[in-house]
Amino acid sequence: MNTLGQRLRKAREQKGWSQTFVCKKLGISNSALSGYERDYREPDADMIRKLADLYEVSTDFLLKKKEKSGEEVFEDPDLQLAYKDMQEFDEDAKEQAINFIKWLKEQQKGRKPGDKQKRKK
Repeated sequence: MNTLGQRLRKAREQKGWSQTFVCKKLGISNSALSGYERDYREPDADMIRKLADLYEVSTDFLLKKKEKSGEEVFEDPDLQLAYKDMQEFDEDAKEQAINFIKWLKEQQKGRKPGDKQKRKK
């Protein structure tokens, strides 16, 4: 996903919202939002903040910037939201979530947790 407009559209669609719904929430015209999503218009900084808040994504995601830590911003708004939610976990819950993700990764590879990785010859 390359452009601001494409990221705006994807974030809106991930929420299952119509352009009309978003326009009413933000108090803007349909042509303005359509222009943003088609890259005909560039939203100002205040509008970018409003869109990011509404879609529950970071302004960095919308602007395709890197986080302060230097890590790439999640492309998928669902992953951004999950990451944001995890920030509120206590240490035990974070560890459980990380272990679950590791387990899922191994399941995707067809291995069981604790199995050693087969070396390629």
